[in-house]
Amino acid sequence: MHLLLSFVGFVAGCALVGASFGYVFAPAETQRLLRTVGTAAGLILFVLLAVANLAHDAGPFAFMVAMVVVSSVAYFVRARRMRHPERPKRLGGAERKPVIPRNIPGGGG
Repeated sequence: MHLLLSFVGFVAGCALVGASFGYVFAPAETQRLLRTVGTAAGLILFVLLAVANLAHDAGPFAFMVAMVVVSSVAYFVRARRMRHPERPKRLGGAERKPVIPRNIPGGGG
């Protein structure tokens, strides 16, 4: 666990150094990116620590049931995100025909 937290600290430090260079050119974009990445990384780290703690205390059957539930939830979330809403059809759109100038052979006349 110590190695994992040391690695996370190293990656976070490198990301902050890179963000400091990005802040010079696009401050608002860099702040938004850091907020998004920081929230996601914190949430992932928290979930991993919670799962590790629960897995340490639970038996193998309980862990298997938990993994089936987590996998099912992940599948349904992914399936819901992949579904594209139908676009409404435009009404009254005429078929378009290219207009050819008269001075070109075969043009309108």
